[in-house]
Amino acid sequence: MTKQGALHKLYALFTYLGDDAQAGARPAGESSMMVALAATMFMALFGFGATYFGWSDPEGKVRLALFATFTLGIICGYKTRG
Repeated sequence: MTKQGALHKLYALFTYLGDDAQAGARPAGESSMMVALAATMFMALFGFGATYFGWSDPEGKVRLALFATFTLGIICGYKTRG
């Protein structure tokens, strides 16, 4: 098992500790940074995924699945924000 101190340090990397975090508040630039990261990853997979990962997509079903996943992620993120 891990020590409590090491676990707490790892937990702090992925979460916010404090009253503002439990209310759903985030630092000002973090939300836009995550949106930019998600959009960049989507465009890279959509545009160059077949070349990079080597999948065959003659009918465009993989691209359709990527687009649907990204769109549903946007909708779920919007709904969870309130």
